[in-house]
Amino acid sequence: MVSKERLLVIATQRAVDDQACRWFFEALYADLLPGPKVGGRYLSTAIQAASDTVLGRVARLTDENARDRILRSLSAFVLYGGPTMHLELTFRRGAND
Repeated sequence: MVSKERLLVIATQRAVDDQACRWFFEALYADLLPGPKVGGRYLSTAIQAASDTVLGRVARLTDENARDRILRSLSAFVLYGGPTMHLELTFRRGAND
């Protein structure tokens, strides 16, 4: 993600489980891009919400090894940049609207 002032990157400190990565980013983008709602959202808030969503899914897993892999992976995600970046969605009407 790029803001006007700085580059922001969400990365991991180590290799992560594919399922954990998929769940985390699905939840992150679902939170950041909430459909027709227009308004601001702090990136740090969206990251916390995505983590909470993944934790909820992990709690329902019956495979203890998968649960452990995903929990270890979840702790590896890091935001490099300012956590108070504010995302505002703006919808523009096109010529066909």
